[in-house]
Amino acid sequence: MERFYGFDLGDAESAVSRLEKNSDVPPTVLEIEGVRSFITAYAALSDGQLLIGENACYAKDARKRKLRFKSKFLSDPAAEQDIRSFAAGVLGILYTSGQLLRNDDTACFYIGCPAGWNFNDRERYRSIFEQFLDAL
Repeated sequence: MERFYGFDLGDAESAVSRLEKNSDVPPTVLEIEGVRSFITAYAALSDGQLLIGENACYAKDARKRKLRFKSKFLSDPAAEQDIRSFAAGVLGILYTSGQLLRNDDTACFYIGCPAGWNFNDRERYRSIFEQFLDAL
C-alpha cells in the first residue's frame, strides 16, 4: 500500500485524512467542499446531484435531506442507506478533486468506529464501507 486514508464519519461532523507511505509528512486532513471538518449531512437534489456538508443543509431544492444518521445506525435500518449515500458523496468529491484516484489498488481505507459498539455492530458497519469501496 502506498496511501492510507482515514474516514471518520461522525454524528455531527466528519473528516477524511491521508497518509503517504514512506513520507515524513504527517497525515493530511483532506478538504471536502473547502473545509477539513464538515457537517455530516447530505442532500439529494431533484436533478440527482448529491450535496455534502453545509451545502446540503441549506439547499433549497433538496428532495431528500439527512443529518445525524450515524447515531441511528444501531436502531434504524434506514440509517444504513443514509451512511452509504453520505459516503458516496464524500468519495465522489475526493475523486473529482483529484485527492483520490479511481481503481487505486495501492490505497487502503480505515473507517473510524465508535468504541462502545459491540463486535456484530462493528462488522455490520464495516461491511457497508467494504461493499461500497469494492464496487468502485
